[in-house]
Amino acid sequence: MRVQLIIAILFLFNIGYSQDYPINKNGLINRLFEEKRSDLVIKNLEKTDQFINQEGHIDGYGQFLLRNKTGSYIIVDGTGRIYKASSKSNDTVYYKRIDSTHFYGYNGGAINFTYNDTIFSFGGGGYWRVNGQLRYYSEKYHEWDILPVNEEVPATNALYYYDTLNSEIYYLQIPIINYATNISTEGYHIYKLNLKSRTNEKLGTINSRFINLFPTKFAYNFIQIPSLKAVLVNFDGTNQYLFDFINNKAYRLTSPAIQKAFFGNSKGVYSINSFEINHWLYYTKSNDPNMQLDSVKITMDDFTPMDTGFYEPDRNTKLYYKLGLILLLVVG
Repeated sequence: MRVQLIIAILFLFNIGYSQDYPINKNGLINRLFEEKRSDLVIKNLEKTDQFINQEGHIDGYGQFLLRNKTGSYIIVDGTGRIYKASSKSNDTVYYKRIDSTHFYGYNGGAINFTYNDTIFSFGGGGYWRVNGQLRYYSEKYHEWDILPVNEEVPATNALYYYDTLNSEIYYLQIPIINYATNISTEGYHIYKLNLKSRTNEKLGTINSRFINLFPTKFAYNFIQIPSLKAVLVNFDGTNQYLFDFINNKAYRLTSPAIQKAFFGNSKGVYSINSFEINHWLYYTKSNDPNMQLDSVKITMDDFTPMDTGFYEPDRNTKLYYKLGLILLLVVG
């Protein structure tokens, strides 16, 4: 009887995870399925637009689109749930849930990305604690595992840039209150996570000129711009910047075409679900249920350099920079 019960439970489990989730006539999903690029992540900024409906209160959780060489995926924020595109027929893409996650609510607002064609999640948290854990999804075991880092720095996806060439993630740490540990982080600090060595390094503190632009409820959006090795941040119609974490530079957006795309028109239509490939910025419109893609060209000519860096380097960072310059002069 016990063996029969176990078999029945496993049978029901497999039924649940073999279910197809069709997404019909969705331009964004179709593009993701066909895209050849191996490091694409799109955050769905409209929580009301759920690609795959979830049960209960999870239905309001945000969803991310991710693509690597192994396929295209949908990740439900804060749950560990992963859906992988299994097939396409005409204009319908079919997804299947591939994880076996049973707990959720502990990694909301994490940085989701792909590294060596493996799905990773960094930071995030729940009500009681924001963590700095580096997690990866094991396709073999259908579950998430944790990799150790040199120092656990509480992190969220408030703002970050993923340098895929050097396998490094630059991220902004905002003020955080961890009720579980009663330890708070103050200020707006810039860190770098090296994925090869799994080490965190503090680079500095955000320039005072930009601090007031970051509200605690994240009333802004940002887009990775790999072609420019920077991130485009849209605060409002008059505050749009390109932040270069790697070289610590800041630029102001001056392109009317890009400004119009992101801050809409008199009818209240604006862009969502944005990503950039080869100097083309793709996006869908907020009033288009089929999410057909529009695009606009983006280059450094669309920006004006500012007279200040994005952040004030940490003292140690400044010292290493000066020593590096001295070494170059001596060697040269």
